[in-house]
Amino acid sequence: MDGLGQRMRDAGFTLLECLIALLVVGLVMGGSLFQVSRYADERAELTDRLDAHTLAWNKLMDQYQLIQGWVQPNAGLAESSGTSREGGRDWYWEMEATSTIAQDFYRYQVRVFETSNEETETGGDLAALLVAYYIAEQ
Repeated sequence: MDGLGQRMRDAGFTLLECLIALLVVGLVMGGSLFQVSRYADERAELTDRLDAHTLAWNKLMDQYQLIQGWVQPNAGLAESSGTSREGGRDWYWEMEATSTIAQDFYRYQVRVFETSNEETETGGDLAALLVAYYIAEQ
């Protein structure tokens, strides 16, 4: 009987070995799921920041076109705040213009927020210096 019992023990894994293998597999799977979840959260955050940044650039370019005289002042581009849709979401934005020490040289700063929560900036700040000169009509 000793020969048969010895062969059966050598033929497979013990319960302890199986439990340790399951524990290791569980730890690896848990770590992998955590990383995938973190990746998905970061991807969503980067998508939001890209949409907010795109909106800010669009508002700066609208202001630039207005300054250059390429569009009429009544085209609705002279707003200093409002809501806009970008990337399938509504965003709240604010634009602030401050003068610099140079004549006709202004600093425009655009801040973009999620419409639902205006206290937290999603897109951060985007600033640009634009020269404001107007061609006088003769």
